[in-house]
Amino acid sequence: MFHPINPLNRQMHSPISLADVFASSTADVVTTKFAEDEVLVLDRGTGKFLQLNKMGARMWGLLHEVKALREVIRSLMDEYDDPQDQVTASVADIFCELESKGLLKVVGAPSAA
Repeated sequence: MFHPINPLNRQMHSPISLADVFASSTADVVTTKFAEDEVLVLDRGTGKFLQLNKMGARMWGLLHEVKALREVIRSLMDEYDDPQDQVTASVADIFCELESKGLLKVVGAPSAA
């Protein structure tokens, strides 16, 4: 089961599923690969940044390919051979950190009723 979260950081009557979110990096964001499997995501306008570990870096790359978190979660489950709840929790943590720093934005999500 996917973790219900509110990626928009707004009060809603019922939270949406993380898997139903489509996301994209914001306009001023650049990335730099360092170490072997890590990425630094930087907003040139605000100076805010986040260092992503191997899974976070892969998630970032997948978001640029497919945009839908549901597909990102599926791909990571296959690549890491980890259970859905573990991958979903990791994606939720990384997503929320990126979104809270303005490095990632929601570009599509169903309306919560």
